[in-house]
Amino acid sequence: MEPIFEARCNCLYDSNNISAEDLDRLAKTLNSVGVYFDPTVIVSSVERVGNWVGGYVSVFEDRIVFSMNKLNAKFQVDGSDLVIPTSMVSNVSFGKMLFIVATVDCDFMNAKLRFRCNGRNNMKLLSAITRSSDHI
Repeated sequence: MEPIFEARCNCLYDSNNISAEDLDRLAKTLNSVGVYFDPTVIVSSVERVGNWVGGYVSVFEDRIVFSMNKLNAKFQVDGSDLVIPTSMVSNVSFGKMLFIVATVDCDFMNAKLRFRCNGRNNMKLLSAITRSSDHI
């Protein structure tokens, strides 16, 4: 089955999904070749704006799938695809990150799933999720 919509985007994950061990391992490797890298900078940023993970979103008639890109998946505890049946989405709307960046927010099972696409893709994503979730 072909997706209704596909785009590169970011998805907001739980901050506890960051793999501190992998960040430390990267820091040791980079520092050993003379490139300074401080993993606490990454953790500090995540604490301020959230664990925004880069990847791809695909909307099908029956589900929304977010797949992390390989680089981001290396630094997450769980890098598997996130799959949400559209029947579980109770609402979809525009939201904001830091008062300026538009997001697409999906409510499901008393939780909120946030996507951030580039340019007009936010509108296209919202439209695709609304179309695939007839009950909204």
